[in-house]
Amino acid sequence: GGRGGAMSGRGVKMQRPKWMEELERRKRQGEDPEAPPDPGRELALHAMNQGSGPVVVAGAGRARVAVSLGHLAGKHGAQHTLKAIAPPPEEICAQFCKAKGPGTQGGVAGGPVVIHLEAFDTKNQPIYEGGANVRCKALGIPLPGEPTPPVIDGQVRDNQDGSYIVSYMVPKEGEYKVHVDVNGMSVAGSPFTAHFQAPPQPKGMPVNLARAVS
Repeated sequence: GGRGGAMSGRGVKMQRPKWMEELERRKRQGEDPEAPPDPGRELALHAMNQGSGPVVVAGAGRARVAVSLGHLAGKHGAQHTLKAIAPPPEEICAQFCKAKGPGTQGGVAGGPVVIHLEAFDTKNQPIYEGGANVRCKALGIPLPGEPTPPVIDGQVRDNQDGSYIVSYMVPKEGEYKVHVDVNGMSVAGSPFTAHFQAPPQPKGMPVNLARAVS
């Protein structure tokens, strides 16, 4: 009991990390928590990798970064030197960019499908910043005697971390060629052949009527 009382009597107060204080300050003032820091402001970033690999800090612009190792710092606050694990990335290379997800294979017509794109440079090293011109187009393959269907333009979301989310939607079942380009060049595997099925028919509705409604 005495030992526990001695421990509690120390009154040790845990200091809140700077990164948490900075986020709360931004929320109070109505600022964007994910916006880059103002010039001259020191922003402490807290990165947790659970020992599973290197910690990557990516972003455009200049900022002073404080890295807190927490319990990884060792006993008595031992200091560790952070070293670069790779040189800066080269220019983005469409050939090495990786596209995957259901949008490269197909799905059910009438609903959106997604392609996840990861950027790589000319040395096949990952890129951790956005800004590339990513485009997606889906072209239906007509059956004999049918007119050529219009081109379907996909939507692209730049996550600003070297990854992009591409989505598109086809109006009816069939086979489609899906083109994904980065800065005007086709990514590996493009065009993808995607097969789409007709959406499920409502119960009790005749086949011809269901097709007319869709």
